Amino acid sequence: MDWQLRCLTGLTEVSAFCLPQPTISKLVVIALPDVGNGRLTDNEEKKILLLLAKEKPEDLKHDIRLAPRWIGEIKAKALK
Repeated sequence: MDWQLRCLTGLTEVSAFCLPQPTISKLVVIALPDVGNGRLTDNEEKKILLLLAKEKPEDLKHDIRLAPRWIGEIKAKALK
């Protein structure tokens, strides 16, 4: 029985191994409000955009619609 089935059926202890891993896009939505609107440096934005460029475009588009506008605008740059 593979680990996913064991997690779903409760045949293993709940651990970080069983929990879904967040995408970079979702982590950006969580982290950027702590940084603050307008307080992201150009260097930080470039690093974030490089990571977001590795995301699936359809997932990124979906996450952009759910994010606050200013975060969505940053994420949209990764699609260009």
